[in-house]
Amino acid sequence: YMVSEEGITRMKAKDDGREVLMDGSMGAMGAPVNSGTGMICTGDGEFYVLYSQWKTASYSLAHYVYDKDAAAVPEHTLQVFGLSENDTVWQAISGFQRKHPDVKVEYKTSGKETEEITSDDIRTLNTELLSKKGADVLMLNGLPTDAYIEKGVLADITKLTKNLMKENAYLENIMENTVQKNGKIYGIPVKFTVPVMYGDEQIEKALDSLDSLKAYLEKNPDAKIFGVTEKGYIRDFLFQMYQEELIKKDGSVDKAKMEQLLGLAVDIVKNSKTEFFEGMDMDARSDTLFANPGSMYLVKHPDMVATDRVRNLSNMMIPCKIAREQKIGLKTLKNYYIPEGIVGINSNTGQKELAEEFLKYLFSEEVQGAQLDDGFPVLVPALEAKEKEAGSEYAAASSMSVGGELAGEEISISAEYPRAEEVRSFIKLCKTLKKPANQERAVWNIYQAEASKALDGSAEIEECAENIRKKVELYLAE
Repeated sequence: YMVSEEGITRMKAKDDGREVLMDGSMGAMGAPVNSGTGMICTGDGEFYVLYSQWKTASYSLAHYVYDKDAAAVPEHTLQVFGLSENDTVWQAISGFQRKHPDVKVEYKTSGKETEEITSDDIRTLNTELLSKKGADVLMLNGLPTDAYIEKGVLADITKLTKNLMKENAYLENIMENTVQKNGKIYGIPVKFTVPVMYGDEQIEKALDSLDSLKAYLEKNPDAKIFGVTEKGYIRDFLFQMYQEELIKKDGSVDKAKMEQLLGLAVDIVKNSKTEFFEGMDMDARSDTLFANPGSMYLVKHPDMVATDRVRNLSNMMIPCKIAREQKIGLKTLKNYYIPEGIVGINSNTGQKELAEEFLKYLFSEEVQGAQLDDGFPVLVPALEAKEKEAGSEYAAASSMSVGGELAGEEISISAEYPRAEEVRSFIKLCKTLKKPANQERAVWNIYQAEASKALDGSAEIEECAENIRKKVELYLAE
């Protein structure tokens, strides 16, 4: 017998196959917060499984018994779909099914990583949803939410959201601003991550708009802006920062602004020693948006801005250490937050009440307080509990070291967990966030493909800007 995320399985003598005795999604072994540490099978076919929760240094013991009266197949099936997987959703599915043994939650994804998703994947999903089909619950990250609202695909969940906020304290700006139109809420994020910047104050101010960045570079033509970094980071950072200037609410693209952005990107690339990263598989990095691979260059070159995407307290180790030594603070980027696990309900579901129950559970203290590293909770008490994490045994045993040769210079940093006061300041910063940094995957794919041509010199800036305009406007019109 064996226990894994798949469930409890049995190997048969002289047989390579495995028999699944218990589906992992229906038990604690399917919860990302748990790791199976040991298992005992009794002679009566009962199982005891010891689980460890590594981050809280705790253990739990589960007892599994065969119940001949239990339904082999749950009476109800709730379908959840997202382009990519989300740990908090898996955690919620595990707990929800234990509380509702008559419900089977099926979580389906594209099977691809975010950067692998294509326009064709989105079109296929759109066709299904516009045909009044599709999953009951939709994870909306990367999807064309404005179009879904306009076409009536998404249910209005304003009342559900408001009721949640009456029952407990949530980060209201994040709950209300992520997917909304005309004062109605259609999607709310289960978690969020935070883009931060630290470094030269003049450059921080220059990054406020395309025009201010252009003016700064005209005055300081040799400025590195981001120090030593990679082309893809510059390309994506600038698009996210100024996306609202580039793509208007009616779906049209400002070609002049797009040319301006691509021109600035080319100038910054020239000053950034990007050749250092050439040949490395930078696309394999996780959390690439806002995460500068050369941030530690700031240690020796304070005339730049470092940026990072903070997904959990461990991600704060290096930024806090650099900021502490340079006597600077972590700041937000235009009050941006990155919504993680944006959840909405398909307006054509035949199980609206069950879908709403699942949404409520996603925002319960049980799920929001689970010790996962896929973002920060939107439930305020769970967020504030992160300060205690800074003083935990896990924190005391955690450290990080990075270093080596970076563009001809040896740079090394050793850091420990952020201090309680740093976490406290970060939580305070989180409460000021109000602007979602959304990425509609198909639009981003178009931009990235054309912008890369401009950056490597294989096409003229004007040609790339025009191609982006035509392709984005065509896609959004569809």
